[in-house]
Amino acid sequence: MNTTLDAPGSVVSAPSSVAVTAPTKEEYCKSIISWSGAMAALPDERKLGQPIGRLPISDISVSSVANGKTYKAMLPNEHGQKVEGIFTVVGALGESELPPISRQCASRAQPKALTQRMTVYGYDAYTFKSALDNIEHIDFLIREAAGTVPVRSFVAPTEDDGERGRGLEGNTRYFTLSKTPIPADLKRKLNDTVDPDHALRDLQSTTMAYCADNEVLYLVLRKGQTVDPAVLKQGAIVEMGFAVNAFRHGSPQQGPQYLSKLVLRYVALLDPTLSERMAKAAQAKRKADAGSDSADARKWKSIRSASNPLAARFHARQSESESDEEVEGARMQVDELTLATWKAKKNV
Repeated sequence: MNTTLDAPGSVVSAPSSVAVTAPTKEEYCKSIISWSGAMAALPDERKLGQPIGRLPISDISVSSVANGKTYKAMLPNEHGQKVEGIFTVVGALGESELPPISRQCASRAQPKALTQRMTVYGYDAYTFKSALDNIEHIDFLIREAAGTVPVRSFVAPTEDDGERGRGLEGNTRYFTLSKTPIPADLKRKLNDTVDPDHALRDLQSTTMAYCADNEVLYLVLRKGQTVDPAVLKQGAIVEMGFAVNAFRHGSPQQGPQYLSKLVLRYVALLDPTLSERMAKAAQAKRKADAGSDSADARKWKSIRSASNPLAARFHARQSESESDEEVEGARMQVDELTLATWKAKKNV
Protein backbone atom coordinates (compact mmCIF):
# COMPACT_ATOMS: atom_id res chain seq x y z
CA MET A 1 0.00 0.00 0.00
CA ASN A 2 1.16 3.54 -0.60
CA THR A 3 0.00 6.81 0.95
CA THR A 4 1.23 10.28 1.86
CA LEU A 5 2.50 12.14 4.91
CA ASP A 6 3.37 15.79 5.32
CA ALA A 7 7.08 16.56 5.37
CA PRO A 8 8.51 18.26 8.47
CA GLY A 9 10.83 20.26 6.24
CA SER A 10 12.12 20.65 2.71
CA VAL A 11 15.31 19.53 1.04
CA VAL A 12 17.39 21.99 -0.99
CA SER A 13 19.26 20.43 -3.90
CA ALA A 14 22.80 21.47 -4.73
CA PRO A 15 23.29 23.64 -7.84
CA SER A 16 23.82 21.55 -10.96
CA SER A 17 27.15 23.28 -11.64
CA VAL A 18 28.69 21.83 -8.47
CA ALA A 19 30.82 18.73 -9.09
CA VAL A 20 29.01 15.62 -7.89
CA THR A 21 30.83 13.72 -5.15
CA ALA A 22 29.75 10.63 -3.24
CA PRO A 23 28.27 11.47 0.19
CA THR A 24 30.59 10.92 3.13
CA LYS A 25 29.98 8.91 6.28
CA GLU A 26 29.84 12.17 8.25
CA GLU A 27 27.11 13.53 5.94
CA TYR A 28 25.05 10.38 6.42
CA CYS A 29 25.51 10.48 10.18
CA LYS A 30 24.42 14.13 10.34
CA SER A 31 21.40 13.51 8.11
CA ILE A 32 20.25 10.51 10.15
CA ILE A 33 20.49 12.47 13.41
CA SER A 34 18.67 15.46 11.90
CA TRP A 35 15.82 13.39 10.45
CA SER A 36 15.52 11.35 13.64
CA GLY A 37 14.91 14.58 15.55
CA ALA A 38 12.45 15.88 12.96
CA MET A 39 10.38 12.68 13.01
CA ALA A 40 10.38 12.51 16.81
CA ALA A 41 9.14 16.12 16.93
CA LEU A 42 6.05 15.39 14.81
CA PRO A 43 2.70 15.68 16.64
CA ASP A 44 1.46 12.33 17.93
CA GLU A 45 -1.46 12.33 15.48
CA ARG A 46 0.98 12.39 12.56
CA LYS A 47 3.28 9.68 13.86
CA LEU A 48 2.81 6.14 12.62
CA GLY A 49 5.01 4.65 15.33
CA GLN A 50 7.22 5.47 18.28
CA PRO A 51 10.96 6.21 17.89
CA ILE A 52 12.40 3.21 19.67
CA GLY A 53 15.62 4.96 20.63
CA ARG A 54 13.69 7.55 22.64
CA LEU A 55 11.21 5.26 24.41
CA PRO A 56 11.52 4.65 28.15
CA ILE A 57 12.32 0.97 28.64
CA SER A 58 9.53 0.76 31.22
CA ASP A 59 6.94 1.44 28.47
CA ILE A 60 7.85 -1.75 26.58
CA SER A 61 6.44 -5.13 27.58
CA VAL A 62 6.02 -8.55 25.95
CA SER A 63 2.71 -10.41 25.77
CA SER A 64 1.72 -13.90 24.63
CA VAL A 65 -0.96 -14.13 21.92
CA ALA A 66 -2.56 -16.96 19.92
CA ASN A 67 -2.38 -19.39 22.85
CA GLY A 68 1.34 -18.93 23.30
CA LYS A 69 2.23 -19.38 19.62
CA THR A 70 3.47 -15.79 19.37
CA TYR A 71 5.09 -13.23 21.65
CA LYS A 72 4.75 -9.56 20.72
CA ALA A 73 6.44 -6.43 22.01
CA MET A 74 3.66 -4.17 23.30
CA LEU A 75 3.14 -0.49 24.08
CA PRO A 76 0.31 1.17 26.01
CA ASN A 77 -2.19 3.15 23.94
CA GLU A 78 -3.94 6.37 24.99
CA HIS A 79 -6.44 4.32 27.04
CA GLY A 80 -3.73 2.42 28.88
CA GLN A 81 -4.39 -0.80 26.95
CA LYS A 82 -1.49 -2.86 25.63
CA VAL A 83 -1.31 -3.02 21.82
CA GLU A 84 1.31 -4.26 19.38
CA GLY A 85 4.10 -1.70 19.38
CA ILE A 86 5.00 -0.07 16.08
CA PHE A 87 8.56 1.11 16.56
CA THR A 88 10.54 3.38 14.25
CA VAL A 89 14.17 4.00 13.39
CA VAL A 90 15.75 6.38 10.87
CA GLY A 91 18.68 5.19 8.78
CA ALA A 92 20.07 4.81 5.28
CA LEU A 93 18.50 2.16 3.09
CA GLY A 94 20.88 -0.70 2.32
CA GLU A 95 20.23 -4.09 0.77
CA SER A 96 16.56 -4.75 0.03
CA GLU A 97 14.07 -7.01 -1.68
CA LEU A 98 11.00 -4.81 -2.02
CA PRO A 99 8.05 -4.75 -4.42
CA PRO A 100 7.09 -4.78 -7.19
CA ILE A 101 7.34 -8.55 -7.46
CA SER A 102 7.31 -10.18 -10.90
CA ARG A 103 6.27 -13.67 -11.88
CA GLN A 104 9.93 -14.54 -12.35
CA CYS A 105 10.78 -13.42 -8.80
CA ALA A 106 7.73 -15.17 -7.37
CA SER A 107 8.78 -18.45 -8.97
CA ARG A 108 12.24 -18.47 -7.35
CA ALA A 109 11.04 -19.51 -3.90
CA GLN A 110 8.30 -21.48 -2.22
CA PRO A 111 5.17 -19.29 -2.00
CA LYS A 112 5.12 -19.50 1.80
CA ALA A 113 8.70 -18.16 1.93
CA LEU A 114 8.19 -15.11 -0.35
CA THR A 115 9.30 -12.08 1.64
CA GLN A 116 9.70 -8.33 1.37
CA ARG A 117 12.79 -7.25 3.31
CA MET A 118 15.13 -4.31 3.82
CA THR A 119 18.14 -3.29 5.92
CA VAL A 120 18.79 0.19 7.27
CA TYR A 121 22.22 1.37 8.43
CA GLY A 122 23.03 3.92 11.12
CA TYR A 123 26.48 5.23 10.08
CA ASP A 124 27.36 5.31 13.80
CA ALA A 125 24.72 7.96 14.57
CA TYR A 126 23.99 8.07 18.31
CA THR A 127 20.23 8.00 17.58
CA PHE A 128 20.66 4.66 15.80
CA LYS A 129 22.82 3.26 18.60
CA SER A 130 20.09 4.16 21.12
CA ALA A 131 17.61 2.21 18.99
CA LEU A 132 19.91 -0.82 19.01
CA ASP A 133 20.09 -0.71 22.82
CA ASN A 134 16.30 -0.80 23.23
CA ILE A 135 15.92 -3.56 20.62
CA GLU A 136 18.42 -5.60 22.62
CA HIS A 137 16.22 -5.04 25.69
CA ILE A 138 13.14 -6.33 23.83
CA ASP A 139 15.10 -9.41 22.82
CA PHE A 140 15.88 -9.99 26.51
CA LEU A 141 12.19 -9.64 27.43
CA ILE A 142 11.19 -12.22 24.81
CA ARG A 143 13.77 -14.71 26.10
CA GLU A 144 12.57 -14.11 29.64
CA ALA A 145 8.94 -14.70 28.64
CA ALA A 146 9.80 -17.87 26.69
CA GLY A 147 11.33 -19.43 29.79
CA THR A 148 13.01 -22.73 29.03
CA VAL A 149 12.00 -22.74 25.35
CA PRO A 150 14.98 -21.71 23.17
CA VAL A 151 14.78 -18.47 21.17
CA ARG A 152 16.58 -17.98 17.86
CA SER A 153 16.96 -14.26 17.46
CA PHE A 154 16.93 -12.43 14.14
CA VAL A 155 16.48 -9.00 15.71
CA ALA A 156 20.19 -8.55 16.36
CA PRO A 157 21.92 -5.87 14.28
CA THR A 158 24.24 -6.78 11.44
CA GLU A 159 27.99 -6.59 11.92
CA ASP A 160 29.69 -3.20 11.53
CA ASP A 161 30.98 -3.06 7.95
CA GLY A 162 33.35 -0.20 8.73
CA GLU A 163 31.59 2.39 6.57
CA ARG A 164 27.86 2.20 7.20
CA GLY A 165 28.12 0.97 10.76
CA ARG A 166 25.66 -1.59 12.07
CA GLY A 167 22.31 -2.25 10.43
CA LEU A 168 18.84 -3.60 11.19
CA GLU A 169 16.80 -5.87 8.92
CA GLY A 170 13.02 -5.82 8.84
CA ASN A 171 11.03 -8.32 6.80
CA THR A 172 7.48 -9.50 6.27
CA ARG A 173 6.19 -12.52 4.41
CA TYR A 174 3.68 -11.96 1.63
CA PHE A 175 1.34 -14.71 2.83
CA THR A 176 -0.34 -15.85 6.04
CA LEU A 177 -0.59 -19.64 6.33
CA SER A 178 -3.35 -21.53 8.11
CA LYS A 179 -4.49 -25.13 8.50
CA THR A 180 -8.10 -23.94 8.27
CA PRO A 181 -9.75 -21.41 5.88
CA ILE A 182 -8.66 -17.81 6.55
CA PRO A 183 -11.58 -15.44 7.40
CA ALA A 184 -12.37 -12.95 4.64
CA ASP A 185 -12.14 -9.93 6.95
CA LEU A 186 -8.42 -10.63 7.56
CA LYS A 187 -7.55 -10.70 3.86
CA ARG A 188 -6.25 -7.64 2.00
CA LYS A 189 -6.27 -6.73 -1.67
CA LEU A 190 -2.91 -6.68 -3.44
CA ASN A 191 -2.45 -3.49 -5.45
CA ASP A 192 -0.54 -3.15 -8.70
CA THR A 193 2.44 -1.33 -7.19
CA VAL A 194 3.18 -4.48 -5.20
CA ASP A 195 1.91 -7.19 -7.55
CA PRO A 196 1.74 -5.75 -11.11
CA ASP A 197 1.79 -9.19 -12.81
CA HIS A 198 -0.80 -10.66 -10.40
CA ALA A 199 1.80 -13.30 -9.54
CA LEU A 200 0.94 -13.22 -5.83
CA ARG A 201 -2.80 -13.08 -6.42
CA ASP A 202 -2.67 -16.26 -8.48
CA LEU A 203 -0.83 -18.11 -5.69
CA GLN A 204 -3.45 -17.45 -3.01
CA SER A 205 -5.75 -20.16 -1.66
CA THR A 206 -8.24 -20.56 1.15
CA THR A 207 -5.41 -21.40 3.57
CA MET A 208 -2.68 -19.08 2.18
CA ALA A 209 -3.55 -15.43 1.66
CA TYR A 210 -2.26 -11.84 1.73
CA CYS A 211 -3.59 -10.53 5.06
CA ALA A 212 -3.35 -7.53 7.37
CA ASP A 213 -0.16 -8.86 8.97
CA ASN A 214 1.48 -9.16 5.54
CA GLU A 215 0.77 -5.58 4.49
CA VAL A 216 3.62 -3.07 4.37
CA LEU A 217 2.93 0.64 3.83
CA TYR A 218 5.16 2.62 1.47
CA LEU A 219 5.09 6.32 2.28
CA VAL A 220 6.64 9.58 1.16
CA LEU A 221 6.98 12.74 3.20
CA ARG A 222 6.34 15.21 0.42
CA LYS A 223 2.82 16.54 0.41
CA GLY A 224 0.66 15.62 -2.56
CA GLN A 225 2.82 12.69 -3.68
CA THR A 226 2.62 8.93 -3.31
CA VAL A 227 5.50 6.51 -3.55
CA ASP A 228 5.97 3.36 -5.57
CA PRO A 229 8.25 0.93 -3.68
CA ALA A 230 10.45 0.81 -6.80
CA VAL A 231 11.66 4.39 -6.14
CA LEU A 232 13.28 3.39 -2.84
CA LYS A 233 16.95 3.32 -3.77
CA GLN A 234 19.99 2.27 -1.79
CA GLY A 235 21.44 5.15 0.21
CA ALA A 236 18.16 7.06 0.66
CA ILE A 237 17.31 8.28 4.18
CA VAL A 238 14.22 6.38 5.32
CA GLU A 239 12.22 5.70 8.43
CA MET A 240 11.54 2.01 9.00
CA GLY A 241 8.48 1.09 11.04
CA PHE A 242 8.43 -2.38 12.53
CA ALA A 243 6.99 -4.67 15.18
CA VAL A 244 9.00 -7.19 17.20
CA ASN A 245 7.47 -10.68 17.20
CA ALA A 246 8.60 -14.16 18.20
CA PHE A 247 6.88 -17.09 16.49
CA ARG A 248 6.76 -20.61 17.93
CA HIS A 249 8.07 -23.39 15.72
CA GLY A 250 8.94 -26.98 16.41
CA SER A 251 9.95 -30.34 15.05
CA PRO A 252 10.17 -33.86 16.51
CA GLN A 253 13.95 -33.72 16.19
CA GLN A 254 14.64 -30.26 17.65
CA GLY A 255 11.59 -29.72 19.83
CA PRO A 256 9.83 -26.34 20.25
CA GLN A 257 11.60 -23.02 19.79
CA TYR A 258 10.76 -19.39 19.08
CA LEU A 259 12.06 -17.34 16.15
CA SER A 260 12.15 -13.61 16.92
CA LYS A 261 12.46 -10.93 14.24
CA LEU A 262 11.67 -7.35 13.26
CA VAL A 263 8.42 -7.48 11.29
CA LEU A 264 8.41 -4.76 8.64
CA ARG A 265 5.29 -2.57 8.87
CA TYR A 266 6.13 0.53 6.81
CA VAL A 267 8.87 2.41 5.01
CA ALA A 268 8.81 6.20 4.72
CA LEU A 269 11.07 7.91 2.20
CA LEU A 270 12.47 10.99 3.96
CA ASP A 271 15.33 12.27 1.81
CA PRO A 272 16.54 10.79 -1.49
CA THR A 273 19.23 13.41 -2.17
CA LEU A 274 22.18 11.45 -0.74
CA SER A 275 21.07 8.39 -2.68
CA GLU A 276 20.85 10.46 -5.87
CA ARG A 277 24.33 11.86 -5.25
CA MET A 278 25.66 8.36 -4.68
CA ALA A 279 24.18 7.19 -8.00
CA LYS A 280 25.47 10.24 -9.92
CA ALA A 281 28.96 9.92 -8.46
CA ALA A 282 29.06 6.22 -9.40
CA GLN A 283 27.88 7.06 -12.92
CA ALA A 284 30.53 9.78 -13.27
CA LYS A 285 33.22 7.33 -12.13
CA ARG A 286 32.07 4.75 -14.67
CA LYS A 287 32.24 7.36 -17.44
CA ALA A 288 35.70 8.46 -16.35
CA ASP A 289 36.92 4.88 -16.25
CA ALA A 290 35.39 4.19 -19.64
CA GLY A 291 37.00 7.29 -21.14
CA SER A 292 40.48 6.17 -20.13
CA ASP A 293 40.49 3.35 -22.70
CA SER A 294 39.29 3.16 -26.27
CA ALA A 295 36.28 1.00 -27.03
CA ASP A 296 38.56 -1.48 -28.82
CA ALA A 297 40.97 -1.62 -25.88
CA ARG A 298 38.08 -2.23 -23.47
CA LYS A 299 36.81 -5.03 -25.69
CA TRP A 300 40.17 -6.85 -25.71
CA LYS A 301 40.65 -6.21 -22.00
CA SER A 302 37.30 -7.87 -21.33
CA ILE A 303 38.15 -10.81 -23.61
CA ARG A 304 41.57 -11.18 -22.02
CA SER A 305 40.21 -11.21 -18.48
CA ALA A 306 37.68 -13.92 -19.33
CA SER A 307 39.88 -16.06 -21.59
CA ASN A 308 40.68 -19.74 -21.12
CA PRO A 309 42.77 -20.01 -17.91
CA LEU A 310 44.34 -23.30 -18.99
CA ALA A 311 45.70 -21.70 -22.14
CA ALA A 312 47.56 -19.16 -20.04
CA ARG A 313 48.69 -21.77 -17.53
CA PHE A 314 50.21 -24.08 -20.17
CA HIS A 315 51.26 -21.44 -22.68
CA ALA A 316 54.33 -22.47 -24.70
CA ARG A 317 56.71 -20.05 -26.37
CA GLN A 318 56.48 -20.18 -30.10
CA SER A 319 58.83 -18.85 -32.75
CA GLU A 320 57.66 -17.24 -35.94
CA SER A 321 59.16 -17.40 -39.44
CA GLU A 322 58.28 -16.28 -42.97
CA SER A 323 58.66 -19.89 -44.20
CA ASP A 324 57.47 -23.32 -43.07
CA GLU A 325 59.21 -24.37 -39.89
CA GLU A 326 58.89 -26.73 -37.06
CA VAL A 327 57.55 -25.15 -33.88
CA GLU A 328 58.58 -26.93 -30.75
CA GLY A 329 56.65 -26.38 -27.56
CA ALA A 330 58.30 -26.39 -24.18
CA ARG A 331 58.07 -29.34 -21.87
CA MET A 332 56.03 -28.27 -18.87
CA GLN A 333 55.34 -30.02 -15.62
CA VAL A 334 52.54 -28.87 -13.31
CA ASP A 335 52.11 -30.74 -10.07
CA GLU A 336 52.30 -34.39 -11.15
CA LEU A 337 51.03 -33.77 -14.69
CA THR A 338 53.63 -33.74 -17.45
CA LEU A 339 52.84 -32.46 -20.92
CA ALA A 340 54.90 -34.14 -23.60
CA THR A 341 56.94 -32.11 -26.03
CA TRP A 342 54.94 -31.56 -29.18
CA LYS A 343 55.78 -30.64 -32.71
CA ALA A 344 53.57 -28.96 -35.25
CA LYS A 345 53.90 -27.60 -38.72
CA LYS A 346 53.22 -23.89 -39.06
CA ASN A 347 51.73 -23.00 -42.40
CA VAL A 348 52.34 -19.61 -43.94
